[in-house]
Formats: sequence, structure tokens, C-alpha cells
Amino acid sequence: MRIEMTKVLVALPLVVALAACGGGGSDSSPSDNSSVGTNTPTPTPTTGTGGSTPSAVATADVQVAAPAYHIAGVSEQSFGVLKTAEQLADGSVVTVNSYQLTGTARAVADVAGDADFALGRWRKGTATTSSGSSQLESFSNGAYHYVVYNKPTAFPASGTYKCDEGKFTSPSQVSGTSTTYFANATGTANLSFANSVATVDVTISITAGNSRGTLTYNGRTLQTPDAYTIAGAYLGSGAGMVIGTATGANNQLRIVSPFRVIAGDSGYVGIAVFTCTPTP
Repeated sequence: MRIEMTKVLVALPLVVALAACGGGGSDSSPSDNSSVGTNTPTPTPTTGTGGSTPSAVATADVQVAAPAYHIAGVSEQSFGVLKTAEQLADGSVVTVNSYQLTGTARAVADVAGDADFALGRWRKGTATTSSGSSQLESFSNGAYHYVVYNKPTAFPASGTYKCDEGKFTSPSQVSGTSTTYFANATGTANLSFANSVATVDVTISITAGNSRGTLTYNGRTLQTPDAYTIAGAYLGSGAGMVIGTATGANNQLRIVSPFRVIAGDSGYVGIAVFTCTPTP
């Protein structure tokens, strides 16, 4: 099923912006967050970055009551209410609110999704972000990661969910001296409910050349479907992640988690989406 979405406007009020959290987690509601961070990529001429070829997937439909987004990259950690989006026929998203990817040679890697979410990594073209505009292929680590998705309208009262191995964007280097500019990511997640409160466990590991890094946050709770937990120093310059939930088909739910993992002396950012199915 293909649902084309081009600059669909969703009239939703914004809520109070999140404050940065270092060490530990906090429950927060969605908002349009200002970008945080100070790392700047070192320009290196290159004929391309990222390596992956975009794949065709079912497009996402974010035209519901609770659409949300995340953008992650160098000096960018933005998330909140999705108001405007543009999605191409191959499933890639090139506009997320004020963030845009333009240019005749623009390219999106790591494309994944279905009728409820769209995931990808901008790898070529002109990226317009809160920091201005940049030509991604002018940087050896040029990339911005995105996910757009639908948040649940309510949590189940109780239950346990089995989560899959996850889908990931290839983490891109945002700090440090490594010459491995893109890493590989794997992870696990668990999701359960009691008294309509979600409890989430997430582990994400990356491999960047000969270096590895792992983040684990267990027992993080979400009181409501529109809440996020900010774990570690994700909104600073250290390791951490954001943990939130999304809808899925056939009573499934998802865990959506942008992350920054440290491998060696370098930091890498990416986005993970785990699909979780209720167990009998």
C-alpha cells in the first residue's frame, strides 16, 4: 500500500520545550526542541557518503492526531510534533518541518517504514537545518537522520510485548578523531505495561572500525503515550538516547530511539526503531 504525502499540514498546538538532561532520564511531552550540540564536521572532499542505496518501501502516513518526528546529526538533536512533511515515491522523506533536503542529486539511505513510520538518513544534497545549509557530500561524515511516526493515542492497561531486532540508520560520526565515518548498529528492546504505564529496556551497540560502544538503559518508564524519556547526555555532547513509543499495525507498538554512542574517542548518532508484538 502506497500513501503519498506531500507537505501535509497538521494543526496541533506545541507544548513546552524539553530541557537538556545529563545522566539519567526524564519523562517529557513532545515539543519542537531547539537543536543542541557544538561539534562541527571537518570538511573533506568526497564523491559520496553513506554507501547505501535507497530502497523502495511502503510510504508512511502521518496524517493522524499525534504525528511526531526526530532529526539527528552534527549539532542537531531536534524532536517534537510533526507539522509538515514531504515524502517521495520510494518512501524517503525530504522535508520534516523546517528541515529540508534539496538538490538534483539528493539521496537518502537506510530507507525503511510502513503505513505508520518512515526512517532514513540524508546522505547527499543540500541539507537545510537550524544551523543553516550545507552540502552533505562536502563532508566525509555528512548525514542527517530522521524518523517520522504516529504516537499511540493510549497505552494498554497491562501486557508484555516481544520486540524485533530493530531497524537502524547507519550511525554517523559527530565528534572525535576516528576515520571511520559511518558505523554499524544492532540492538535489543523490551516493552511491558502495568497500570497503563510503559516500561522500556533498550540496548544499542555500534561497531566503527575496530572500536565498539554500547548503551543500555533498563526500566525506563513512560507515564503517557506522548512522553519521552531522555537518558544520559543525549541533549549534551555525551552518550545517551531518547526513548519514546509509536504505533504499529495489528496491535503492535514501536520503540523509537535516537541515540549517540561513543566508540573509541568518537561519538556516533543514529536512530533505532523496534517493532513490538503483544505476547499471549
